[in-house]
Amino acid sequence: MRHSFIGFLLLTAPASAATPSFDCSRAGTPTEYAICDNDELARLDVALADAYRAARDRPGVRDRQRAWIKERNLCGANVACLAQRMRERLAELTGGTAPGGTMPPVATPTPPGSGGAMPPVAAPTPPGGGITPPGGARPAPGGPGLTLPGGGGAGIAMSAADATGRAGAYCPDSATGFGFSASGDTATFSYATFLANGHACGTGTLTARREGAAWVSRKEGCTLVLTLEETGFHLETATVAECQRLYCGARAMITEADIPYSSRAPSVPDPTRWNFMEDGC
Repeated sequence: MRHSFIGFLLLTAPASAATPSFDCSRAGTPTEYAICDNDELARLDVALADAYRAARDRPGVRDRQRAWIKERNLCGANVACLAQRMRERLAELTGGTAPGGTMPPVATPTPPGSGGAMPPVAAPTPPGGGITPPGGARPAPGGPGLTLPGGGGAGIAMSAADATGRAGAYCPDSATGFGFSASGDTATFSYATFLANGHACGTGTLTARREGAAWVSRKEGCTLVLTLEETGFHLETATVAECQRLYCGARAMITEADIPYSSRAPSVPDPTRWNFMEDGC
């Protein structure tokens, strides 16, 4: 009997407890916990990561991956739903046929040591959230380990008028989107990226304040610093772990990124109403 390529990927996995393609100690969503706690889902996740790496340079694959991740996450921790979505996506990536049969529903898995309760998933960042802490005291610009350019108002690289003229949506590649709009000393921006391993980071729309030559957004220990340089935007953080917890999947993180001005997407008229993960470029 001839087995499909998908069946081969799954049958060649070891029979012992399976490990997914990401670090389960960093799992932060019901879907990630379910994959970590179920051997079949863990093996599917590894097969999917391998298949995506092999197929990601084909036209349309990365755009479809963004849409599929949203579809998969709608399953929450439902094992049968996740298995179906993952098998379907594996068939798409390999050109094979998803193995037949359905998995019976099982109890929603919970992480070890949780006392039976799933830890809360971080809520999306509201616009302007976390910029000024209670009591009105502002932390040192940039947070620990990060020095803002032009601190104290000196050496501002770009005027407010110049920044306003940079408003727009930018897509430096098919897996990355950045939106920016500024008014005076306040700016809104968003950043999203999909990595080769299928995991992603997405900030949603953030509000930042002008501090020297940079715009700074703070939320629950995560400090993101945005500067407008000669050829493009530069986004960075020294609080990598805190930003990963708020905005990224288990195997994704924000450290720094450069977004060229030349990557502006003219088809997006209002970057404040644009969501790269949903709309693409």
